[in-house]
Amino acid sequence: GLKVVNIFSGSRFSWAMDKAFHCLREHSSIFYLLTQPQDEQLVRPKKYLGAAHEIFVVSLAVCWTVAMLVTPQKIIQHPARDATWHFNPCFGWDYPPASYIAIVLNSTNVYWTWRYAWLDATRSIMLNASEKITCVDRFARFAAYNLAIASNFWLLLWIIGPYASTWRLHTVIFLYYAVASYLAHLGNFLDARKGPLKHKIERKHQIYVITYTIAVIFIPIVYGTIIVTDDANRDTRPVIPPAFTQTVDIVWLLHMLLEQRFSPPEPPLLMTLQVKQPEKSKQAVEPAGIEHQA
Repeated sequence: GLKVVNIFSGSRFSWAMDKAFHCLREHSSIFYLLTQPQDEQLVRPKKYLGAAHEIFVVSLAVCWTVAMLVTPQKIIQHPARDATWHFNPCFGWDYPPASYIAIVLNSTNVYWTWRYAWLDATRSIMLNASEKITCVDRFARFAAYNLAIASNFWLLLWIIGPYASTWRLHTVIFLYYAVASYLAHLGNFLDARKGPLKHKIERKHQIYVITYTIAVIFIPIVYGTIIVTDDANRDTRPVIPPAFTQTVDIVWLLHMLLEQRFSPPEPPLLMTLQVKQPEKSKQAVEPAGIEHQA
């Protein structure tokens, strides 16, 4: 009886682990890419875009946890809080030791975004080889490479501001990345609308783009207003209510986190990798026992 129970328990455990594995692969771009078999030939560009956005949110969560446990005063007494009166997402990773973790994690986005840009552009060229390039194609390529460039500039976030004390430029870099991330998703959506899988676009994909657009519009408006109206007096209440600014940040972060779930279907790329074997020399293929005359 005990043996039967153990087998049953092991079977249930294996089933649960297999279910969790497939669930993570379906809903997490990072997990999907990290567990992708080396010999798998189907490559999905949007997974790389989703991975970049997931890394952003995950690193924020990890850094905020570390900062609140080790250096909570650096969040509460953050210099930029004098202008906003709220807790900006960056407050949790601007200073060590959380900033060390943030740089290590976010540096991977340079790879994710440049890989996405190249794959997306390659697929666009292949799909439109016999057709004229449209404005949507040009915009999608621009948005993809623009995000890749923004990911490089993004790493300056931990130098400009915390150590150079130029918080306005720090905010501009933050806004540049936020808008570039949105434009990349918009380009991907518009590209899907004219692609071979346009019939698979659902209402949830359209609603997500609309709400994402609204969230991103408010980001530069809110922070731009705070920058312009800031009088460097910490006792002066900001023009934008702190609760509203906090809400805008949270809504935007939720869209970054859920992008993988609400991205439209896309045609994958079929890639084949082979190791090129060195060519055999003529001497190596000559039959043994033949002597050359001098």
